Amino acid sequence: MNTGLQLGLALLLGALAAVTWVIIDWGAWTLVLPGRRQSGPKSTSTQTETKLTGFQRLTVQADQNTVLVGDVRIDPLSAGRTVLLLHGFGEDRSALFPRAQRLAEAHWNVVLMDSRGRGESGGQHCTFGTKEAEDIGTVVRDLQPQVGPAATFCLWGRSMGAAIALAVAQANPDPSIRTLVLEAPYTTLRSSVAAVLKRRHIPGFLARPMLARASRLTGVQIGQPSPLELAAHCHVPVLILAGSADPIAPAAEIERLAQAFPTRPRIISVPGANHQDIWDQGGPNLTAEILAFLTQATQEPGGKA
Repeated sequence: MNTGLQLGLALLLGALAAVTWVIIDWGAWTLVLPGRRQSGPKSTSTQTETKLTGFQRLTVQADQNTVLVGDVRIDPLSAGRTVLLLHGFGEDRSALFPRAQRLAEAHWNVVLMDSRGRGESGGQHCTFGTKEAEDIGTVVRDLQPQVGPAATFCLWGRSMGAAIALAVAQANPDPSIRTLVLEAPYTTLRSSVAAVLKRRHIPGFLARPMLARASRLTGVQIGQPSPLELAAHCHVPVLILAGSADPIAPAAEIERLAQAFPTRPRIISVPGANHQDIWDQGGPNLTAEILAFLTQATQEPGGKA
């Protein structure tokens, strides 16, 4: 091989390595800092007034440096039944306003929180449940006196929120947490990131170094344990909401997750729905099925459906 060819090959390999590193670093920062939407008190209150009738602002001190912000509505007809809604990656609590309003109309207590680093909540980094599980456990404990001695909680999480809900259920073996609704759940964060990369025509194998870089940035192993690992230790009734056209959590991955639970969860697959619009596509019939499931799960002693 002549010198010119060797030099050209070396430059090409160097350029590929540089581009690969840029993609990995960009992806890692995007995961832990997904572009906070600064929904300050003024804009958020406007949204709340127009979309969340009867809700009040809620603040919870998650740790010494982090205050979480959300909305809460306590219904005197709820008998203590409370749904805590957990939004997905890159969202804030406003993404779940329609679900919250429908639950409130059915006389459930409803809570929405901006997860750390999102919306109005404090905190710098998104960790996909690693830190958020402890945060939401604190929210549940803080709410119990307000809801009353009959408090029973359902955690309804969408995508990343589903991973957080599973992490909360394991990290906080509180008997008041009776059931989980997992909307568009993924099995592992790595598989989810790989699926997103492939849709952008980026090699999926870069998900592993991307997550390793993101973990170094945050100082914690983000997304660990995975939903697949957490499912094996979940002993409350679970409802999985899946989209038949979901590229991030396809049917095979949903089935893999379902098989990991000690007791098989109920699965509702919404025809034609993708990762983002399961609840919207499901319409009133899906909402009615969710409410029926929640009612049964919260009525059974100890959450045994």
